Amino acid sequence: MVNESENFVVVVDWEFMYTASVEFTDAPPWWLLLEMLEYWTKGFDDWYALYESRLRVFLQVMMDSEADAHQIRNKRPKESQRLSSRMRHSLESGDFWIMYAAWNNFSFDNIYWNKIDQRFFGSDTSDDNICDVWKKRLHLLEPEEKENMNKYVDLKLQENETRLLCWDPDQYTLESMARMEA
Repeated sequence: MVNESENFVVVVDWEFMYTASVEFTDAPPWWLLLEMLEYWTKGFDDWYALYESRLRVFLQVMMDSEADAHQIRNKRPKESQRLSSRMRHSLESGDFWIMYAAWNNFSFDNIYWNKIDQRFFGSDTSDDNICDVWKKRLHLLEPEEKENMNKYVDLKLQENETRLLCWDPDQYTLESMARMEA
């Protein structure tokens, strides 16, 4: 930045600049395992168990660092001032999973059905095939929303007529395709 005399007065390095809602800041780092959930070959539960153990260590070190920083200033930190407390609350409340799903859209389905759906709709779906749980939620939609959903599925299936599918269609998709042909 320059002043009126066109002399440099400030240099701003924007390289690592980042802006997001505070909920992203309060969420604990997802990278503690150095491997994203969507690439974890042993599944969601295994990833989360190991992640949670690493997070405990991370948060303890963070709490110790926060205490040291406040000790230097001879002040006792309030819990609301501790980022470690807000990170722990984010994980406990389930906000972490919303942030993780927003950051890593390839894990969205897995995260949604394992964590987010249960948070907002309260039922445990762990006994069901994760690919079929959505059917239990159809009653929550208004008739117009169901109609729009069917229109969207039809639109996507029409698009698939011009390209090859990279996956085996499930029963719902096969039924929708049959409806289109009728």
